[in-house]
Amino acid sequence: MAEDRTQIEDLATRLRLARGRYGLSQRKLAKQSGVSNATISLIEKGRYNPTVGTLFKLVSALPMSITEFWGFELGEPEQVFFSFEELTRIKHNKVTYWIVGDSAPGGTMAFQYERYEPGMDGREVQTEEEAEVAGIVIEGALEVTVGEQSRILRAGDAYRFSTRIPHRFRLVGKQPATSVSCTIPPVF
Repeated sequence: MAEDRTQIEDLATRLRLARGRYGLSQRKLAKQSGVSNATISLIEKGRYNPTVGTLFKLVSALPMSITEFWGFELGEPEQVFFSFEELTRIKHNKVTYWIVGDSAPGGTMAFQYERYEPGMDGREVQTEEEAEVAGIVIEGALEVTVGEQSRILRAGDAYRFSTRIPHRFRLVGKQPATSVSCTIPPVF
């Protein structure tokens, strides 16, 4: 029994790392393989031991052979702690994002610290892939528009919405604003 448990955990880790190596979300792998997102989630949590057929479908949807899947080194444990210098910094349209654990294999969320500079007025965006975003303003003021709703958020105010709904962020005033947000799954 202990040997079976170890094999299931090994499979869970391999699938999670292989999927992360190629930047695939569980949903995207599900779509490409024909295996449900729920089944992939259970496999990656070590709660389900898939049939050979299911495993073959999953690996076939990855750009690797079954030999490569079982042969790659599992490597070091995932990074848990990050100094500010280790965060991935992205600057776009007068906004700087510091992303936590951006390259974590199999990542299922994007967690970031954001700084909005004076004059920032983002364009309206939406995604085709289903994702949920939530955030809280730490300082300054941001106008957040989601669909037909719009509100000016100040320190302590928060938001949460589906990224399929058209949305827009705009800095209010001449002082920078900062916020912290999380998107599940990552669509950044």
